[in-house]
Amino acid sequence: MVGIEAPDVEAGWSDDAPYLLVERYDRVTDKGGVTRRLHQEDFCQASGTAPEARYEREGGPGIPSCLEILREHGLRPATGQLDFLKKVIFNYLIGNADAHAKNFSLLYRERKPELAPSYDLLSTAVYPELSKKMPMKIGKKYNPEKIFPRDWHKLVPDTAVARKNLEELLLTTARDCLENAPALKDSLEKETIGSTIFADICSVIERRAKLVEKQIKNNPDR
Repeated sequence: MVGIEAPDVEAGWSDDAPYLLVERYDRVTDKGGVTRRLHQEDFCQASGTAPEARYEREGGPGIPSCLEILREHGLRPATGQLDFLKKVIFNYLIGNADAHAKNFSLLYRERKPELAPSYDLLSTAVYPELSKKMPMKIGKKYNPEKIFPRDWHKLVPDTAVARKNLEELLLTTARDCLENAPALKDSLEKETIGSTIFADICSVIERRAKLVEKQIKNNPDR
């Protein structure tokens, strides 16, 4: 719905317990019915970083490092970098402060890797006991409440075209999330998978999406 590749999922109930069934994306089955595993490595593995240091503030890779890995080694570097930035924006909009380097991966479908489908997408911002600090800096900031367009600009080359393209990606992703979040909430509730937390997540998305739009449209200094 928002242009983020993710595995197919099915939500339901088993007796009185809810479940989320996620299809594995790192398996392929050939015409003969033989299933094999696709090699995958997360960005800690790809950068030679210990898994204990998966957060940037603990020594893990940040957004520029991940983009550089995709540029140097990705099957389609430009597409991979764009997809990665969109996932970073999406995680910011939904309030996911757990999108660290082990929650982004490279998948080897061919000789060179490409960005794997998204996984472990959640809104941590709706739980007051969890840290609000982002796992990777936007510009030089970990605090999502202090992010401005000029901070996002630091993630792309210092050209007017790159900055404009990033702002368009921010606006498009924000509008898509703002439009689709309430519809997804209603759909889940119709399937009797309702939760009061859904409204809280929608509120986070609405506030951040509208802030992005306001900052880009109304702040000439960015």
